Amino acid sequence: MIPSSQGFILTRHCSNFNGKNIIHYWLATDAGPVKLSVENEPSLFFVEAQKQEIVEKYLSDHQIKFESKPIDLQNFSYQKMLVIYFPCGSIFYQAKNLLNTYEIEIYESSVREADRYLMERFICAGVEFRGQRIERSNFTEYQQPQMKGCDFHPQLRLLSLDVECSSKGELYSIGLFNGDSSNGMKKVIMVDPLAHQREMNQSEEWIEWVVDEKNLLLKLQQCIQLYDPDIIIGWNIINFDFKLMIQRAKKTTSS
Repeated sequence: MIPSSQGFILTRHCSNFNGKNIIHYWLATDAGPVKLSVENEPSLFFVEAQKQEIVEKYLSDHQIKFESKPIDLQNFSYQKMLVIYFPCGSIFYQAKNLLNTYEIEIYESSVREADRYLMERFICAGVEFRGQRIERSNFTEYQQPQMKGCDFHPQLRLLSLDVECSSKGELYSIGLFNGDSSNGMKKVIMVDPLAHQREMNQSEEWIEWVVDEKNLLLKLQQCIQLYDPDIIIGWNIINFDFKLMIQRAKKTTSS
């Protein structure tokens, strides 16, 4: 039997590849970063079984690819349910929007594929896995793994990030910090067209000057790749810092 390994799920994502779902889970493990790739997991939702005929007619009339199956589940009104499977998310949303126009109630359509796959296996964050192992350049990938929940708590490397910008979103500086006494980071990357003169006249080693936004973002990328954090934290970091940096990266690339 192939030996199993353990890891802690950091991110999950489902995408469409050749008309079928593929789910990716990125894990932190004692042996380094691991990617679990699960293919051919269908998208699904439930409808009341008594509406099977009309639902299947609507889907068929619009040439939507699906499979339906009675299931031993009931809603809160004790009505029997029917599960409808779709090969990928895009077809799933097409069917969902169609049935919404006909005011047919749909159940559990908000549960994402990557989350449902974990829920059905009682996996929260710690996961035991085994499968076809492939060594990549900077990580290990397991394809079509067997997965189950376990109690695994790794030592995660955190990195705090903070962005300073103008009222128009122009980046002034980016701060990075981890207070770990043995393997921490303290760095502020700042923009100044006279960056070379700034470096000549400063004494703080943790401040690094760059000439423009483009070099600021390139230096940030270099620092993150070098430090290799498991989790990046900050105040409203998803909806502001990351969003802004993506916008400025696109702007500096196009200019």
